[in-house]
Amino acid sequence: MRRYLAEADPGRDEDMGMDRLSILEQLTVDNLVAHPHVWPSLRSRFEWFQARYRGAYQRRHRAYRQQMADLKRRLDGAERKAEALARLNTLRELGAPLDKEALKAYADLRRQAQPCAHAEAGRDMNSGPVCPACGVTLSSEPPQAQVQAFLGQIEEGLAAQNRRLSSRAIRRILARGKGQRLEQFLQVVQASDASALAEVLDDDLVAFLRRLLREAEVAVPGRAVLDRLAQEFPTVDEAQLPDVLSAFADILWQALQDAQKQHPGKKVRISLREH
Repeated sequence: MRRYLAEADPGRDEDMGMDRLSILEQLTVDNLVAHPHVWPSLRSRFEWFQARYRGAYQRRHRAYRQQMADLKRRLDGAERKAEALARLNTLRELGAPLDKEALKAYADLRRQAQPCAHAEAGRDMNSGPVCPACGVTLSSEPPQAQVQAFLGQIEEGLAAQNRRLSSRAIRRILARGKGQRLEQFLQVVQASDASALAEVLDDDLVAFLRRLLREAEVAVPGRAVLDRLAQEFPTVDEAQLPDVLSAFADILWQALQDAQKQHPGKKVRISLREH
């Protein structure tokens, strides 16, 4: 009885919580040895607590199981979008990968959002106060906030990648490709339809996009950019930081414009690394 009461979580039911603590306080060997006549009363109170708890637990278990099933359906429905974002993240030519942490959390969320295999757990709970399969208590809450946050991040990540694909430079590059699939892909990008984008994107199409982007990309050495900045600011102190950053942006912008004139139709990057 003590083990059952210790493991039972009354959740927000204050009356059931007070009854649980009251019985536990009296249910000690010393107290029962000193006052054996209280045992029948304690047993009756425990059985009354157990009956109320069992009913509450059965209702909560059914509701929790349904909530987890709903979350699993939502996560399963987002699988194609998550895969599409992961594929687009491999196109480094588009920029830095987006929402990597959300994609890492996807597998964990799908493992968490598994409805209990026991549809009617709690029907026979004399051996213990919680379902042995899922361990849900009356205080347990499904990871709804985490799932909602993940779904939002995936949508935002796909929208951001779609904006990258919709940029003028990328559109010019992709327009050189041929094939019905690429035309369909470009139409989806222009429509900014995340669901459609997830449906048309697969490994073969990503490989083709990567090849187009790489063939159209030019990395221009940026040594001259750094040299010009060093000429204007041989040394830098804290007070000069705003001016230095502004000058660096202007120099970079001009260098990109000059490089694009030299390499029309190419996607130009300024490389600041030493070669």
